[in-house]
This record gives sequence, C-alpha cells and structure tokens, in this order.
Amino acid sequence: FCAVYDNVLREQELDILRATFDSGKHFWSFHHYTEGVPSEYFSYAFELDEPNSGGMIQDVALRLQNQLADEFPAIREAKYIEWWAHCRPHSSGHQLHFDSADEGRNDVRNPIVSVVLYLRGEV
Repeated sequence: FCAVYDNVLREQELDILRATFDSGKHFWSFHHYTEGVPSEYFSYAFELDEPNSGGMIQDVALRLQNQLADEFPAIREAKYIEWWAHCRPHSSGHQLHFDSADEGRNDVRNPIVSVVLYLRGEV
C-alpha cells in the first residue's frame, strides 16, 4: 500500500528542517557526507516513548504515527523510529529497496511503515 500526503509538517518545522538539511549545512560536513561521491550511510534511532530522545524529529514522528494510524493500524504498536537523510543530486539517488532490520540477515523483518519526507519540491 502506498499513500501520498501533502503539508504534514507545520511551517516552522519545515523551516527548521530545511535550515538543518539544506545542501552545504553543518549537518553534512559534521557527518563527512559528500554529494558527489556516495558517502557511507548512517542513521539515528530512538524509542518513541522515551521523552525528548529525538527532539523535533520525535515530535513529527509521533504526530505522523497518530495521523497514519487509521490507514496503518499496526503503527500504533510502533516503539522505535529510525531516520536518516540524504542530500544528493537527482541522478545519484538511492536505489529502490525494501527496508529491513539488519539487511534481512537471518530473518526478514520490515518496518511497520516507511515514510519518505521531501523538504523541497524541486527535483
């Protein structure tokens, strides 16, 4: 199942996320991320019910959890979130794949829901 939602972020959240993740911002140099040569992948994970463990990302995740619960009832049981970001030209994107825990080793466990959040509309 796939769904598209517009305007899920509050204007202030969108502004903060753009200021954090736009090309050339400190976030990318801090993680030694490069746009041209593919960088190592990295992600963050936290517990949804741990207060203040994920800052604004956690606030957005909890709101999305509530907003998506009617269409994805199992999301109500989610306990963790993992997130990552990319900042690459369109032609050097990320291969299409299904997310899975530990890259599917031993047993394939997929997330309850995967969300792709675009901060800019241009491609």
